[in-house]
Amino acid sequence: MADSSPGLYRGEMKEQRRNGYGRYIYSNSFFQYEGEWKEGKKHGHGKLLFKDGSYYEGEFMDGEIVGNGFRYWAHTGNTYSGQFLYGELNGHGVMQYKDGKKYEGNFCYGIQEGHGRLTDKDGQQYEGSFYKAKRHGGGKMRFKNGDEYEGDWVLDQRQGHGVLHCADGTFYEERQRQHPCMIMSEIKKRAPAADLSVKMSEAVIQTHH
Repeated sequence: MADSSPGLYRGEMKEQRRNGYGRYIYSNSFFQYEGEWKEGKKHGHGKLLFKDGSYYEGEFMDGEIVGNGFRYWAHTGNTYSGQFLYGELNGHGVMQYKDGKKYEGNFCYGIQEGHGRLTDKDGQQYEGSFYKAKRHGGGKMRFKNGDEYEGDWVLDQRQGHGVLHCADGTFYEERQRQHPCMIMSEIKKRAPAADLSVKMSEAVIQTHH
């Protein structure tokens, strides 16, 4: 058991250093750690609690949060499960937001970057490339009305080449290019496949009369 006094350690020791399993309450009383130690440092599996109710539980290495773990933020209600590097979200992980939004994919020092899948609270989903927490590069977006867009993105905006597939079967091919004063767009509408087959059948009938 841990001593309730701040700045004290209760647990296993070796050569006058914390080693094995133990609990430590920091002198500022804001942090509290319970778990495995090695040569005086947090090492192995443990749980670091914060005074506001937030916590991290998972792997430690040489006193640092490194490896796989779970993080909970009390002030937002958000949670993260995945890889950490020196306390930062780094590598693959899943961020679950209190409002229902969810991101699963790659993080780089706390920022969504690389390949990932983002689902908003309405169920709309984007899967593709991220840069500095924005949709950037190639990706596919599914809208709640059933439409789907697949193509290029630049900083959260559809830009470059892409195709919008509508729920009614029609689709639009988009080509957008930068201009010093505007974004120039070229949109081509395509008919649903069913409509095309009907028109082709009508054309065949007409050729036989």
